[in-house]
Amino acid sequence: MDTDAWTLLAETRPPDGDPALHADALAERLVRGGIDEVRRFGTSFDAAMDALYRWDLWGAAYLALGGCSDDAFEYLRAWIVARGEADWRRARMDPQGFFLSLLGDADDPEDRFAELGLHDGEALLYAAGTAHERLTGEWRPPRAEPGPDTPSGEPWEEDDLPERFPELAARLPDDLFDDSTPFEPEGGERAPDPILDAVEAGLLAYTMGNHRNTEERLGPLVDDREAWALVDPELQVEVAYVVSAIRLQDGKVDAAAESLSLIEDRLEENPRVRRLLAQIELARGELERAGRWVDRSSEAVRMDRALAAKLAWREGRRSDATTLALGELDPTAEGFEHPWDVAGALYHVGSVLAEAGNAEAAERAVRTMATLLGDAPDDLPLLTHMKLLVAAVTRLRGRPADALAQLEALVDGLEGTDRAEALRETARSLRDLGRGEEATAAYRRAVGGFEAAGERWEGAATRREMEER
Repeated sequence: MDTDAWTLLAETRPPDGDPALHADALAERLVRGGIDEVRRFGTSFDAAMDALYRWDLWGAAYLALGGCSDDAFEYLRAWIVARGEADWRRARMDPQGFFLSLLGDADDPEDRFAELGLHDGEALLYAAGTAHERLTGEWRPPRAEPGPDTPSGEPWEEDDLPERFPELAARLPDDLFDDSTPFEPEGGERAPDPILDAVEAGLLAYTMGNHRNTEERLGPLVDDREAWALVDPELQVEVAYVVSAIRLQDGKVDAAAESLSLIEDRLEENPRVRRLLAQIELARGELERAGRWVDRSSEAVRMDRALAAKLAWREGRRSDATTLALGELDPTAEGFEHPWDVAGALYHVGSVLAEAGNAEAAERAVRTMATLLGDAPDDLPLLTHMKLLVAAVTRLRGRPADALAQLEALVDGLEGTDRAEALRETARSLRDLGRGEEATAAYRRAVGGFEAAGERWEGAATRREMEER
């Protein structure tokens, strides 16, 4: 990383080192420096991150923190880079010594975690992208040369870490990885360890995009009222939200609604939960109820605005819906949004524009989504949504045969609502190719898929489309 980049980090670092405040100040400074400075800093930051992608640093972090997922390791590396060149060099050359210096005199586990409590530098990963978007209207493009696929150095197993880092292991409590100490939520009632383990593992799996693992761990807690009562009240909102979001994605609309009913008295606490409920009611075709949960004020955030466009379309206000959707095609930064959240909102508005037959605008949504999802894991559902939107754009561009080929490669691996959407788009492509009987069969399968998934509005709309063709 060049000297100018280290200087920028030092000059924008807040006194308490808070990563979110640091990222905000850094983005503002980069905007003032112009697009060339943004690109130079982004390249330097990526190089500094790559240099820390080492097995020994990851192992020391895993030992010191009592675990460290791949996402957590990425956020840790960003935090280390933001601390400056001296700490970056020490972490790279002497991971054990680096973490020993962080621990200080903290012997008690609670004090130790307090010492290391600000190691999450996720916001700093988006500083250059945010600045680039403010200057150009587009997120920073993917790197010309991707980073390393695997860490450098010698891999490790968890059981080998104490021997590999003996001084660090000696400073940690003996029961660091012992699951025998039960979690005690507020109110004094002690929950058994398996409940807390399932919650922590399930939420971690969700952040890593492993939805099947999340459902396996958290679904039984949501479905069993006795188990649910043992979940820490401070975690219940997040657990119910995650399970509901996955079930909605899987096309289990009524089950998603049932999951959210567990926290119906706390919906206003979490805007994400409110927006998820709006999506459930949209799927059910309960448009008046959905309207009560969509924020259409001037202060509404991006996803609320996207849902407002979708709601307007389903209410039959097609012109309003198109206008709202077009207004979201060139997203400007709103705080430190995760790129995937922006891509999710773009999928909603892109779908509205595709339904309106506006191929050019829908394609713009696809291009921006592709940039935002450049580093996403292959199993992220948004990538499937984007492929469905690509097929719709291909058909609208007058290439139904190409769209059909794209869909044939996709549909067999899909379930629930995604599969129904792929079948409907297949029917449209077959229709445009003049293959009427095959189109009707695909429409019928799509209607059945939507209805089985609980997507009653889409099922009814697809049935009308089939009957009118």
